[in-house]
Amino acid sequence: LSEYQPFRVFVLSLKRIPDQGFFQKQKLLSEKLKSKKSLFFLLDFEENNSSHKNLYAKMQEVSSELPVIVSDRSELSDVMFSTFSHLSLNTILVEGGNLLYRMFAERLNKEDLIYFIRTESSIAAGISPDIDLLSKKKIYEKKIDTDTWEVYGE
Repeated sequence: LSEYQPFRVFVLSLKRIPDQGFFQKQKLLSEKLKSKKSLFFLLDFEENNSSHKNLYAKMQEVSSELPVIVSDRSELSDVMFSTFSHLSLNTILVEGGNLLYRMFAERLNKEDLIYFIRTESSIAAGISPDIDLLSKKKIYEKKIDTDTWEVYGE
């Protein structure tokens, strides 16, 4: 884990703006890793909204690529996979909930793995992921700080 870090991929709706702590954490990770390995896909972006422009600028500070504005939610998966292909990415860490799991689950291959991270800190109660882990084989589990990392495959 300390030697290799995949790209961290975030899909953010600007109707629910992340707090300052989120951007500070990304900045600290970038400094620690000596690499800006974050990708942002933005939903609900309004060009005339000054707070959206400010957030876009904050994302640029911690991202290796320009944040991608997705105008139509139905095109999100195509835009994301096109971006991953353009960057020649074969390993990514997608941080998100049900929307992303459902989207990616439709495109997973047999050799693809799901990393499920359970945390005891800093995440407010929300919707549990709609993932049937019982149908997957647990390949690996490790406690890292306050998180438990689990890896599932076929």
